[in-house]
Amino acid sequence: MLDIEPIELTFIPLAHWYVFYSKNAIQAFELNMKKQNFNFPSGSRFICMGRSSEKKLYDVLGQKASIIVESLDPKYEDKIKEEIRHGHVCFVSAKESTKRFQNLFPQSQKTICTVYESVPRKNISIVEADLYVFTSPKNFNYFISKNQINSSSQIIAIGTTTAAEIRKHYPNHNVRIPKYHHEEDVVALIKSEIVR
Repeated sequence: MLDIEPIELTFIPLAHWYVFYSKNAIQAFELNMKKQNFNFPSGSRFICMGRSSEKKLYDVLGQKASIIVESLDPKYEDKIKEEIRHGHVCFVSAKESTKRFQNLFPQSQKTICTVYESVPRKNISIVEADLYVFTSPKNFNYFISKNQINSSSQIIAIGTTTAAEIRKHYPNHNVRIPKYHHEEDVVALIKSEIVR
């Protein structure tokens, strides 16, 4: 439904912590690193949203995550606030990111690096399905601008923000959310819906 368009940064900030919101953010950040011949400062630490981002961080940037956020459980906010008491934080995300965690820090302690934008694909044809999986509010909104979801179709949303957007338009649908934000849980939930 959506393509990823990298955004070129004018500079990459030096930070103590780098927070990556997605695999796409890591991929787009790497493009900027290559163009600017950037290396992480010694002692930099990393936070990833989900296990797939953790893997991408290691595979693409050769770095290990200190914290992996696996769900929307508020305990992660507490853990991040506790870990990052001092030092500068660089949030690496999409243009339309929900900005989770960014509000935990004063402006003087953070830099926002918008490294990509999700743009709708042109001339895409969609078939009616029994099960739909939406990864973002933007993905969902683009889909319903061109299609309708049958009342008997199942819906899976990745994250509560996506689920809330779906429920605004389809309040009578049972929208399911995987417990954790990694592929294994998404696949398990899809399998459970197919068996129903």
